[in-house]
Amino acid sequence: MQCFKSYFVLFVFSLIQLTSFGQTCLPNGVEFTLQSEINTFQKIYPGCKEILGTVKISGSSITNLDSLRITKISGGLLINYTENLKNLSGLKELNSIGLELSLRSNKTLESIIGLNKLKNIGRSLNIENNTQLKELSGLNALESINGSVSVSNNINLTSIDGLSNLSSIGEDFAFYRNNKMKTLDGLQKLKSIGNDFQIFDNKSLRNLDALSNLDLIDDKSFIRISGNDSLQSIQGLSGIKESVGELKIYENPLLKNLNGLNGIDQTNNDLTLNSNASLENILGLNNLKVVNGDLNIYDNSKLNTLSGLMNLKYLVGGLFIEKNSSLISLNGLDSIEYYSIINGQLYYLLEEVSIINNGSKLITCAVNPVCDFIIDNPSKSSISGNGAGCNSINEVKFACSNKVDTKNISSTIEVTFLNSNPVSEYLIIQSNMRNLSYIIYNMTGEKKIMGHFNDKIVIPCNKLPSGIYNIEFSTKYKKLNKKFVKF
Repeated sequence: MQCFKSYFVLFVFSLIQLTSFGQTCLPNGVEFTLQSEINTFQKIYPGCKEILGTVKISGSSITNLDSLRITKISGGLLINYTENLKNLSGLKELNSIGLELSLRSNKTLESIIGLNKLKNIGRSLNIENNTQLKELSGLNALESINGSVSVSNNINLTSIDGLSNLSSIGEDFAFYRNNKMKTLDGLQKLKSIGNDFQIFDNKSLRNLDALSNLDLIDDKSFIRISGNDSLQSIQGLSGIKESVGELKIYENPLLKNLNGLNGIDQTNNDLTLNSNASLENILGLNNLKVVNGDLNIYDNSKLNTLSGLMNLKYLVGGLFIEKNSSLISLNGLDSIEYYSIINGQLYYLLEEVSIINNGSKLITCAVNPVCDFIIDNPSKSSISGNGAGCNSINEVKFACSNKVDTKNISSTIEVTFLNSNPVSEYLIIQSNMRNLSYIIYNMTGEKKIMGHFNDKIVIPCNKLPSGIYNIEFSTKYKKLNKKFVKF
């Protein structure tokens, strides 16, 4: 009897060990291309609940996943290029995927409800080119994804309510060519995206209202809103604050304004507004102060004002205003500085100016940054194909020289030397006036340097002999004399 008990205990212990060992399997992953391989999975790997490697499922033979009965995949789950798989009900116990979940080019996939216990995806979610998939119900337990999310080319997709608990995406978010999607309802809890944000080529998408809680995007992110034929509003982006990376909004033919971008005060790369046929104003950019790249405004046929850029001060790149046939004036760009002085050092900001082919309505181009730039950089300036007064560099120069500023009549001239006096290489001057003339005389009254400027100027002094100089500032109405020392 004692011997029997010992054998029984040993048997039970061995069974426990076997069961415990059977909880994990396949550290190098597995690929299923035949239904028979799925049907015999639990016979070959009895009790396996966690696959340690990546699971790949593909092929015309696969019809169901019912025999898998797994709770965790430490690698990725790639269900791609199946032809007869209609649902994922066989994954109803799966709660975690360590790497990527990919559902790509599954011709008959209609439902992913079998994933309704899935709470965690370690890296990315990719749902692409599933022609029969109409909704994403089954992903409702997902709260965060550490990597990227891409939903694309699902031609019959009409709902993404299955993402209703998703609050954060660690990397990129891309939503494109889902041509039956009218809204992004289902993303109301999404608060943060760690990198690029792209919504493009969704033919029926009307608005971005479901993104109203989105308030955090990385300041290096690329934001692209393009090719959405029915898009009328981007108000849903109003929660995005402060700086972003590159911002491109183009080829949205029904978009009339940029309301929703009011929280953005800086782009760390280019800002592009191209080919938005109904865009009438850009007042949604009224808090933008810095563009660290080119400003491209191109082929927006109903845009008649740039007043939304009234607070833009620093443009560190080129200014390109082209083919905007309703534009009548560049007023709104007046605050852009041609150069800036930081800690006594001079930094040129504006690199190129191109104002071409906007048609006969554009007759006012003599705004501060354009006036300042074309005088010093005619070879980097292109002005043509616009209305009278704005049809060539010379026309704009003439308009700049004849600008009437009422404060030049009523105010006293005020001038400040921004670098130290005595000077060696250059003299940096700031004034309260525009179109202010200056003449530098030596102490014998001989004219050495002369010119005019608006607000600020840098005058090279390196060729002046050492000595004391008088500089006379004047408008049509007033004069002011100041002295400086060149050493």
